[in-house]
Amino acid sequence: MNIIIGKDKLNELDGRYVILELDIVRVGPDEHQAYALVDSLELGELQHLDRYRTLHNKMMTNYRGRNWDFVDQALGHLRGRWRGALDSFYEEMANRVNALRSQDLPDTWDGKVDRTPA
Repeated sequence: MNIIIGKDKLNELDGRYVILELDIVRVGPDEHQAYALVDSLELGELQHLDRYRTLHNKMMTNYRGRNWDFVDQALGHLRGRWRGALDSFYEEMANRVNALRSQDLPDTWDGKVDRTPA
């Protein structure tokens, strides 16, 4: 799996590879979209490719919408997919959800990762 930052190369690669949204990272006033380029799949995954891609995208939407139960369930179905290439990302998402469940998030919380230097 490769990680792509920004949307510049997506049109060139779309259709040739599976491209999945990972995070939006905020650094100061700038935001950078990160994507995973999945370049290796199990033969058996091909028949379920659209379903896994849709579930991944819905998981990201529900994460930003604070629907933690949906995210947990989706993660249970997504781990091990993509030949395990995204499992470390899915583990990170599970850790985030566990931490966020107990927080009183502000109305402005948008799920973006803030990497602005202090």
